[in-house]
Amino acid sequence: MARVGTVSRLLLPTDGLWRAAMRGFQDPTALVAFGGEDAAAFPFLSRSPITSGYALWTLGWLVLVGLVTMRVFERRDL
Repeated sequence: MARVGTVSRLLLPTDGLWRAAMRGFQDPTALVAFGGEDAAAFPFLSRSPITSGYALWTLGWLVLVGLVTMRVFERRDL
């Protein structure tokens, strides 16, 4: 299951972006209030920031999706 989760996060990086956004908005004392492992299961808290490699992959993914979208709409008769 862990491998499936890793592959799905690479194919569709929205979970990582969500966790990065929540880390930016969260109060640092919230992690202390929720304890160690309880914070990992809570979807609105993130203990660690995303890595620069993941951020670059996400940016590349967004560019790729944008290019594919532009290509599809170029071929359609609107």
